[in-house]
This record gives sequence, C-alpha cells and structure tokens, in this order.
Amino acid sequence: MRAEQEREHAHGVGARTCARCGGPRAAPGAQKPPAEARSGTTRPAPAAASGAHDAVARSRATAMRPAARQGPACGRPAEARQRPRHAARGIRRAMAALAAVGGPACRALAVARRRQGRGARCASRVGDGRGGGVAAAGRPPPAMLRFRHDGRTSTMHRRTLLAAGAALAAGPAAAQSAAQPAAWPNRTARMIIPWPPGQSTDLQGRLVAQLLTQRLGQNVVPENRPGAGGQIGTDFVAKAPPDGYTMLAASIGPITFSPLVQRTPYVVERDFAPVMAYGLSPYMLLVRPDFPARTARDFVRLLLGSPGKYSYASSGIGGAQHLLTAVFNAQAGIDALHVPFQGSGPAMAAFLGGQVDYAIETIAAGGPLVKQGALRPLGSTMAKPSALLPGIPPLAEAADLPGYDIGGWNGLLLPVATPRPILDRLQAELEAGFATQEMKDRFLSIGVELDPIGPDGFRALLRKEAALFGPAIRQMGIRAE
Repeated sequence: MRAEQEREHAHGVGARTCARCGGPRAAPGAQKPPAEARSGTTRPAPAAASGAHDAVARSRATAMRPAARQGPACGRPAEARQRPRHAARGIRRAMAALAAVGGPACRALAVARRRQGRGARCASRVGDGRGGGVAAAGRPPPAMLRFRHDGRTSTMHRRTLLAAGAALAAGPAAAQSAAQPAAWPNRTARMIIPWPPGQSTDLQGRLVAQLLTQRLGQNVVPENRPGAGGQIGTDFVAKAPPDGYTMLAASIGPITFSPLVQRTPYVVERDFAPVMAYGLSPYMLLVRPDFPARTARDFVRLLLGSPGKYSYASSGIGGAQHLLTAVFNAQAGIDALHVPFQGSGPAMAAFLGGQVDYAIETIAAGGPLVKQGALRPLGSTMAKPSALLPGIPPLAEAADLPGYDIGGWNGLLLPVATPRPILDRLQAELEAGFATQEMKDRFLSIGVELDPIGPDGFRALLRKEAALFGPAIRQMGIRAE
C-alpha cells in the first residue's frame, strides 16, 4: 500500500515513464492485483514493466532512507509523520530548561512522566525510538526522543518532554516546590509494640502513643507484633521505611539481651536511631520470709559459704531476669543453680512452693507478692533509690557491689535513616509531654518511674549495658535455646 502511494505521488496521471526512477510505467488500463492478494503473503506476478518500476523505486527509496530508520511502516501518510515546527521549538526549549536547572528539572520530569502515565507505551508498539511501530486502535504511536545526559543515553516520549518544559516555565523554584515532600506528619503513624497486650512495654508504649497523638495532631496507633522474645516486632521496625511513620516501643530484652545471647536479624547500632529512653523500672532481689539471711550482705555471705547449694528462678534462658541474676552472682562471686521457667508467672509459683531459693524479679511480677507478705525484698538493682520501691536499698550499697546498677528501661527507636528533623521533633514533643505531672502519675500507676534520657544518653546506656552483660554472658556460656 505504501509503495503504491509513493508511486502515485511521484507519477503524473498520464505519464508513461516514472519521474522518480525513469523506468517505464504500466499502461493505464493494466489490471491491479486484488486487495486480498495485496494484503496476503503471496502476490500474483505483476506485469514486467510494472515489476521493473517497483524494483527500482523500492531500491532508491531504501537507499535514500537512513539505515536507523528502516523498520516496519507506521501506517500513516508521510505528512502525518512529520513533526510540527511548533512541537520542535517546544522540545528545544524544554531541553534548554532541563540543562539550565539540572536536578529540579529531573524531578519535574519524573512528575510529568507519572502524570502522563505509561499507557501510551502499552497502547502502541514503539521499538526503535523513532515513532515506528503498529498503531493501536488507529492512533499513531507517540514520537520518542533520544538525548544524552551525564554520558548516558535516554529515551523519552515527546509529550513527556513537553510536559516537563511546561512544568519548568515558572522557573526552578516551581520545580523545587513541586518536589518537596509534605510536612511531617501528614498521616497516621504506627507504634510497633513487640510484646503482647498487657505487658509492661505494651502499657508504656500505649501511653507514649497517646501523648504523641495529642502533641503531633496526627494519630499514632499502637500495633502489637509479638514473638521470638520481641525480635519479630523489633526487626519489622528495623526494615521499615525511614519516613517517621513507623516507631518502636523498645525495651531492654530484644535490644540489649537478645543480641548478646543469639544472632538477631538486626544490629541495634546499625539499624536504629534512638530518640529517648523514658521508663526506668528496677528489679528486686527476693527471698521467702523464712530464708535465713535478713539483709543483702548476709545473703551474699551465706551463699559464698555454700557454693552450689542454692538455686534461683528466672523467666527463661537469656531473659532479663536470668541475665540480671547471672551478673549479680558473677560480681558477688556466688555459685548457684539456675532453674529457668516459661515466664515470670510459673517462676513465682515455683518460688512460693519452695522449689527455688531466690530470684530477681520485676515490680509487676513480684510487687503484689511483697505487699501480701509472701516474699521479702533484700534490695533493688538500680544504684539510686527508687520511688517505686520505698524503703528498699540499692544492692550496690546493701550488698557492697558498687558497679551493680541495672534496671529495665523502655524507649523510642526509629529506623536509622529517619531524617534528623523528624527525630528532633519527636524528642522535643516527648520532653514537653513528660514534664507534666499528669504523665508522671500515669507512669507511676503502671509501676514505672518516668526518667527521660535524650538520644546521646540513650546510646551511652546501650553501650554501658553491652559492656556490662557481654563479659558475664560469654564467661558463663549463656546461649538462648
């Protein structure tokens, strides 16, 4: 069909010779092949003169056509394939604007490409970047342009480049404003709690989520993701997008203890950015009322004189209670038998039943039993007295262990690549909220003393605990089962 159009365009109606190739033209009355034969794969043999003319015309047309432009016909007349002059001028202007503003232009171009969509590429087959291909549904395929930038060759729809040029008409400031992210926060954020509901970290995480919801003006929704001693939820946050919308209610277990006793899927210093540690809660050294030692010093002397005779309970191998007691025993020189249980509840039940002799436990698990008179506290694990344990001396003084200063903590961590302005905003809002008496009372009601520590102090706390627990764990060969 295209060859016939070219012949008719080149010949006059009554011409006997071809004006393009000089060959003889078929007689005006010569019969043309039927349409179905012309469209099929097999053509009937034309007249000799017409065949010679076709051969010469095709060879000359092929010679004049650039090699890079050889390919399937697009199915449009030649005048429809010509690029309008105004479009060429617009493309040159857009290219000049792209070269002038650099980075903002690239971002505006990306926006333009998203707005234009990729439907045109799917609607028509464009294979060689010249506008060739088979048009779909009678629509011509969009023209494609090739250009070089930073030594790389790229291909682009003409309409996309024109849209980018229009976006840049207002200047680089408009492109930069279009590329700027929206102010944070502009949607709901999540507080990931790696423990089941009702646990101490869960209660504190929900209080912090409520506080941030009030102060940020956007909802911060608590989401429990328990499992593997807190590692599942912790790893989820470590691999979350660093956009400030995924936060971690962190605690001493999965952050400090788990990496020391097993290989975790995350590395704390590499994967997390500390915002603030806030909830501090001491543990208690507990014995039954009939235990012969009345003070912490008497307790240490008694166990030093009977190595291997006494036993202690914990909530499990590698748990906080296990490691706190192991470090206490190592610093005091005590040799005792460890009896692990599946949680604090079974451990306290065995303790009350006389199966073990002592334990270091949380206020949540041991506090009610102390109030009932079922257990007797000998000291707390933190170096300074706590308002949560009035009248109970620190073990650092009561047992003559000046370096023993350990307590459970909770804090807020975000993915490490979170922008600094977001981290600073969260720190400022937490500091302002924690300064109110209302928040202090709410934390005390769940057995936690509110003592905020900034990001630098938080990092120092994590390093201190790793240096304190690491040698003891390696010395005793503690590994999580």
